[in-house]
Amino acid sequence: MAEETKEINAGLNEAETVTAETEGGEGEDLKINASIQFNDIIFDCPHCGKSIAIDGAGAGMAITCPDCQNVIQVPYPDTMAAETEADASQMQNLHEQLSAAQHRVAELASALDGANLKIEHLEKTQSELKTHLEQMSTEWGVIQNALDRVMALMQEIRLR
Repeated sequence: MAEETKEINAGLNEAETVTAETEGGEGEDLKINASIQFNDIIFDCPHCGKSIAIDGAGAGMAITCPDCQNVIQVPYPDTMAAETEADASQMQNLHEQLSAAQHRVAELASALDGANLKIEHLEKTQSELKTHLEQMSTEWGVIQNALDRVMALMQEIRLR
């Protein structure tokens, strides 16, 4: 392992800084290490073969090779690849849950629209029934008055 580190370090110049493009298109300065750290990613430039050690935070970012100036992507280390797969699986699961929730929201919105139509229909029916009840009440009053007059006339006839 010590020999590998010496070989890699032999291919590196003093610490250099590269700008990596993040997903949002913003540049982020990352240090290409002259001395290897525990969490560094070590890889070779696919264009010129230069050995590069870069901070683990640069995984997946696009950087410019300090030797050949070609844009290259920093690879993911094995542990990060496993985490990335787990994240992708979790993202897929969350996407499915979101899709199911959106479907349920659409169903509930449809049910709400149906309920609102029923409420509108029932309010119209209630208004019509209220109008009929008022008419019946008025007519009942007329009938009651007529009955009262008939009773009064019958009382008059009896008293005679």
